[in-house]
Order: sequence, then C-alpha cells, then structure tokens
Amino acid sequence: LILQDWKQQYPERALPTNALLKTLLAHNAVDLGNRGPDYQYGYGSVRALDTIEFLRSGNHAEDSIRQGEERYYGVYVAAGTLELKVTVAWDDPPGMPNVIPELVNDIDIQAIEPGSNKAHYPWTLEPESPFSSAAQFGPGHINNIEQVCVTYPQPGMGLLTVVGYSIP
Repeated sequence: LILQDWKQQYPERALPTNALLKTLLAHNAVDLGNRGPDYQYGYGSVRALDTIEFLRSGNHAEDSIRQGEERYYGVYVAAGTLELKVTVAWDDPPGMPNVIPELVNDIDIQAIEPGSNKAHYPWTLEPESPFSSAAQFGPGHINNIEQVCVTYPQPGMGLLTVVGYSIP
C-alpha cells in the first residue's frame, strides 16, 4: 500500500530506497514497551496508514552526506507541538567479521531546540544491558538508524544537524 501510494504521489520518481522506507516505517511506528526503541519491540508497531499520511504530508527528505560533512535543516515548531521527532536511516554495507563496532558508515543527527539552543540526541541502547531503557545522552555510533524525540519542544525555528561522522 505504501509503494502504491508513493507511485500516485510521485509518478515521476523511482520507488523509494530501502533506507527511506525503513525511515518512514520506524518514524510512524507506535511505540511499545519502554519509551523509545528497545530490543523487544524495536521502534514499535508499524502503522501503514500513518506512514502513508506522513508520506503525503511531504515532511520527508532523502539526501546524501560525505565524511566530515555537516548538513543543516531548518524545522519550524508550532506552538503547542507535543513532540518533535526526526528519524534518519541508511543502508550500510556489511562490516568486517569479528570487528566491533560493525557499523561501516556512521551518520549522526541532533535537533537544536528553538530559543534555548539545547541539543537533543538520538535514542541509544546499551547492548550490554538489553533490558535497560533507551537514553538520549549523546551521539549514537552503533546503528544505521537514529531517531531524536523532543517532548514539548519550544516553538520557533529549530535546527536539525546531520554529520558524516565516519564514512569511509
């Protein structure tokens, strides 16, 4: 259904990439279990209709980034917004066997809140403690999907930063 709607919305474009589909599905999933992603439910229960409605809103983008490059995107936060959520994902080639971390390309995102300039980081999980809740304390360097959630963000023009932290 999502691909069918994509073809109707964007007849001149190719089908969405795996990374964009992963981003859309995780972004619009209904969170289950602990707040944020977890090892039992991932990002939650997929909602195709919510994903299609989000797709139709046009509030998504696909881009590329190189090693050391920084990209900035403005995001308007309306007064009364309950949550600002930003999700980014990318296809990553297989890592070297028995090498930790396995992540080959590391892209980092953060949201800078309007007014306060407070940085908000993506959810991260601790592999050594799989039952612990996800935290948002700094950049994530172990997954090829990152999601920043800001509860009750300040209204105004915020900033999203995307950094090519380690891209061979």
